[in-house]
Amino acid sequence: MHLSNSEKLDLATQKAIPHFLETEFTSVEKISEVASFLPGVLMIHQYDEKFEGANNLFTSEQVTEIIGINPDEIKELQMEYSKTITRKGLLPIYLKRRKELLQSGIDQTVSYLEEYLRFGEEAIISNMAIKPFNENSNQLIILATPIKDIPYVSERFKSAFDSRSFLQKFPVFNSLTKREKEVISMVCAGLTNQQIADQIFVSRETVKSHRRNIKSKVGYKSAFDLYKFAIEFGLADC
Repeated sequence: MHLSNSEKLDLATQKAIPHFLETEFTSVEKISEVASFLPGVLMIHQYDEKFEGANNLFTSEQVTEIIGINPDEIKELQMEYSKTITRKGLLPIYLKRRKELLQSGIDQTVSYLEEYLRFGEEAIISNMAIKPFNENSNQLIILATPIKDIPYVSERFKSAFDSRSFLQKFPVFNSLTKREKEVISMVCAGLTNQQIADQIFVSRETVKSHRRNIKSKVGYKSAFDLYKFAIEFGLADC
């Protein structure tokens, strides 16, 4: 797969970060072509059989600015790297998530909020978009993006981070497609199904289908619940 510079920039600027991982990359070389354009750290991890740690097969250069260590130093640390940048007690949780994803056999992207330590400085909360890489291997491709670089979330996150409900809902927000987010915005703006259909050039039945999917994902019980969700994640105006 060959990407033009404009396509690389599109990948970098589309901000719906998990969707980047829907692109099918066949090698580390192909991944490295776009890594420098992305607003986060792109990594490929190879996990050992016991899932006690991972070797870094590839780490993009952005890691130096975000974490404070360069890719060559990461290669030297290998499995000690994860232990160095993760608070005690959190690493087993993170490794369990990755093991479950790989053993599920499902080729999909999942997203988590995880905390890592910048060398000698503060903790960094990042969105980790993770997907299996190379079938029949213990390899994962990971795009780690600091919350401050994700639109709609950074300002709200500072005040909402202590809210358990916010943390619970963040993966739901990430699971929404770009179209579903558009539909939420228009629903909260008071548009009818037909008006939404006219704006996005689809049938009224398609809009209904989007709304069913949104309700299934968000789990709201009333229009007000959906509106609160939309406000929290920047999909509607206060």
